[in-house]
Amino acid sequence: MANIFADVADVVTDRADRVVAELHQSSADLRGCALVEGERVVAASTPGDPAAWGEIAERLWSAADAGAGGPASQIHVGTEGGELFAVRDGELSVLVVSERFALGSLVFCDMRAALRELSRDRG
Repeated sequence: MANIFADVADVVTDRADRVVAELHQSSADLRGCALVEGERVVAASTPGDPAAWGEIAERLWSAADAGAGGPASQIHVGTEGGELFAVRDGELSVLVVSERFALGSLVFCDMRAALRELSRDRG
């Protein structure tokens, strides 16, 4: 039985990696992205420090929830140097860092599609 569960975990990880790769390839403006599950558990990310992505996600969602007075479902932060987008659905969230002036509506659309694909794959 342990092998069956290991196989399922491998399939989920492979799908998460594929979704992150597709997001990253979908736009030349993307600098990096990550899929975070639960509290600070990074399911997949572009190269870099996976632990940093998890910490960023935890801090972002905590601040967004406090500011919204309840669970927030998306975040968009723009700075002089770039933009950060985050979308979550349940325990899954996608974070994207892009160049400045990325089309937010398209980035959010791609991120939501990625979450739907993962939810469908898991369900």
